[in-house]
Amino acid sequence: MKNIFLLFLILLFSCASQGAPSGGDIDVEGPSVLGFSSDQKIDKNESITIFFSEIIKPTSAIQSIKINGEKFFRIQILYNKVVLRPIEDWPEIVELSINRNVEDYQGNIMDSPISKIFTT
Repeated sequence: MKNIFLLFLILLFSCASQGAPSGGDIDVEGPSVLGFSSDQKIDKNESITIFFSEIIKPTSAIQSIKINGEKFFRIQILYNKVVLRPIEDWPEIVELSINRNVEDYQGNIMDSPISKIFTT
């Protein structure tokens, strides 16, 4: 009986570590744009993909991205990628504007806005 009680005590205090789990450093940096699927020239119906440095919050991307000052395009967010597709065709000059309010899931926003021009 003594051996069973001793075995129970050993198992009780050696099974799991006590305290808060470690998870690394706290994320304090906002997402940044790593690149685009195309440099400058795109087809009239080609999608434009924006690559971010981390997973972004979809609602923030929808509100922060405009083309030629409007939101007349299709948008799809896939983790750290945003895919923009024209509803019909892109105009001859496509001015993509991304304001600072694109944020990650920790609430960090971008350091500066981005502007990129494409031609068809």
